[in-house]
Amino acid sequence: MKNVLLISLACFTLFGCNNDKVTNAYLVGKWECERDYYLRVTDTDYVSLNQKYNSNLEFTIEKDKLYLKKNNSLLWQEFNLSSLSRRETKKIDDNQIEVKTNSISKKSQDTFVMVENQYIYLDNYDSNEHLKYETICTRIK
Repeated sequence: MKNVLLISLACFTLFGCNNDKVTNAYLVGKWECERDYYLRVTDTDYVSLNQKYNSNLEFTIEKDKLYLKKNNSLLWQEFNLSSLSRRETKKIDDNQIEVKTNSISKKSQDTFVMVENQYIYLDNYDSNEHLKYETICTRIK
């Protein structure tokens, strides 16, 4: 029993406690972000559209809620982290459906990546357009 406890403690020390998860506390602070747009050209290959967009984000927690301020705005808006891990389907018209997926992942203590995929399907679900938006944010120290 003592050996199991020692091994468990050693594993916890070496690997931490799910340090790769983005949490509200992790996001608190100021971030410099660069967003790039990609178009899928084959099933696995994307090409950059060379349309980079830079922004600054600032997160704070008030009364257990996460708030976001973008580009030094005077307004803080409530931010729901779970909204970045969802799939959303919307009918555009009788022949087209749009599907969006969002994700956020922690690359290091000072870098996270947000990815949004946007698929436009024709009536028969053959994808005729797939855009990917990738935003890389680095903590401002």
